[in-house]
Amino acid sequence: MPVENRLVATLALEPKDSADARGQTPPQLRPPGDGELLRLAQFPDEPGVGEALKAILQKPETRAGALESLLRVRTKLDAAKLAPLLTDAARQLLSQNSPATMDLGTKMASAFQLAGVEPELVKMLEAGWGWSPREGANQMAILQPQSLAALRALRDLKSDRVSTFAKLAEKGEPAVQDAAVAALAASRDAKGPEQLASLYPMLPTTAKKLALAGLSGTRAGASALVKSVRGGAIEKDEIDGVTFDKLQAVLGDDADLAALMQEMASLFRPVLRLNGEDNAWTETGLTLDGPFTMETWVKLDAGIDNNDGLLGAPNAVDMNFFGGQFRVWVGGGVHDAIVAKKKTVADVWTHVAVTRDAKGMFRIYQNGELDSADSKPVTQKFENVRIGWGTPAKGTAGWLSEFRVWNRERSAAEIRADFDRSFSADAKPEGLVGLFSGAGWGKLHSGAKVMKSQDFPPLLTAAEAAALAEKFSKFHALAEKPGDVAKGKVLFATVCQQCHSVGGQGGQVGPVLNGAGALGVEALLRNLLTPNAAMEPGYRVFRVELKDGDVLDGIRVSEDEDAIVLRRPNMADTRIAQKDVRKAAFTKSSVMPEGLLDSLPPEQVSDLFAYLKTLK
Repeated sequence: MPVENRLVATLALEPKDSADARGQTPPQLRPPGDGELLRLAQFPDEPGVGEALKAILQKPETRAGALESLLRVRTKLDAAKLAPLLTDAARQLLSQNSPATMDLGTKMASAFQLAGVEPELVKMLEAGWGWSPREGANQMAILQPQSLAALRALRDLKSDRVSTFAKLAEKGEPAVQDAAVAALAASRDAKGPEQLASLYPMLPTTAKKLALAGLSGTRAGASALVKSVRGGAIEKDEIDGVTFDKLQAVLGDDADLAALMQEMASLFRPVLRLNGEDNAWTETGLTLDGPFTMETWVKLDAGIDNNDGLLGAPNAVDMNFFGGQFRVWVGGGVHDAIVAKKKTVADVWTHVAVTRDAKGMFRIYQNGELDSADSKPVTQKFENVRIGWGTPAKGTAGWLSEFRVWNRERSAAEIRADFDRSFSADAKPEGLVGLFSGAGWGKLHSGAKVMKSQDFPPLLTAAEAAALAEKFSKFHALAEKPGDVAKGKVLFATVCQQCHSVGGQGGQVGPVLNGAGALGVEALLRNLLTPNAAMEPGYRVFRVELKDGDVLDGIRVSEDEDAIVLRRPNMADTRIAQKDVRKAAFTKSSVMPEGLLDSLPPEQVSDLFAYLKTLK
């Protein structure tokens, strides 16, 4: 076959055979395409393949195009195998006085962990380092774009340039400070996390959040953080439940952490565990007659089906999750009275509510929002209903918290306002005839057990609910004020666009916000102020615990038997080999950070919302 035809034919072979065949093809024929490079880069150890790839990368006319192709397919490649071949190519790019080639070299260093080019990245960082004109304590370190990119690459390489990063973390302008904080937290030198912990009290709010996330992700950082909290350098109330959960994953049975847990017992709450057996239920002694409302927070184990139920009574009613969708099944020939439209996601806390009005019509709500009102009329009485009980032979497998039964139909506004509020410490409101929470869950059968856990839904006490209502009122007033759209757009690019995109520009960590303005101020505020209360399952934090002790949080892009691909803000997608993973699972937290608006001056809040309202 002619050589050109042979090239096309090689791509139809099995990957390894394809690499072998492409490695024997003259490299000077033409620049290889993405498919050919992928084959070569997947098997660089095969005879002739590494040499062919090296020849492509050494030629100036094919080097840049080949490296850009490798960047596009980087999550399918083993970086460790390619590092020896790519280091020289990246070093040559970084040594050239061209922004485009230096940018490509920096991207290669980050994406493929090319530790051999760290000296070149340090030079690039220092070459573009300047100071703001003002003198004194307020003087800020400013980096040119190429130097800032080099700083972020050094972070990805876990560089040990602690003193350099500390100066930038203390004196850098916001973008520089954030990158330096992340670099200190990630440093392979234990002095890096220790230095960051000592700097923590003087950091602004946004940088503090980055510092907590970074420090809690490595053994050295987590240890430094716990010691600083116990020593009083960092206040205990700075450590929220999400951070504490991450510290446990990293440090395990560490003595200092155990002592801190004793000092912070408020982070643990009792929840009801149902073990999936036929006896996993509890008696309420309640009868549902006429209008009623049943609502609870539920977190079901994987494999959701009609064995999983919230409330039922033999031969009368079974509120279960057939096919993963919550439904109200009624005996007497009625069967499905109402079925939810949205499926319930396993391993995540979800608020589910069902109401019945005076005419017997049901409504289903999920996370405070109406899901379905497509109901059959059902007026019969349901006596002695049982929590967690269902008709099938097995039982509910999951967790329940704050189970409430009302003798009236609650309105949509009431459910939306109170779904994330706890009534357990208050006098019972009118109509609340059954409240099961804390240690009080009625008569427990053997498959149901109250357990203390740090994994509980985001329920507010009355005082917290009042404070949140006050915060909503404050920010709602600011959001309705006329702001400067142009300034809001600039602020959005600084604060939001590292995770969110608009018009194809921005990050891919959070949802696309092209139509955010159509949601209305109320919904936007709810998403910004209480991101963990009702998140979409695709935007839960996915946590990867590595065998070396580090913990990485992000969005799971993909996962197969070979690797996990994780997406994190301001970073290229990271490929993590399964052989390096100790444990990987979703957490209960949203990737959207809390407190975003708290750090902004009032006029900037108005400007940001002025811009968000234009996104329709």
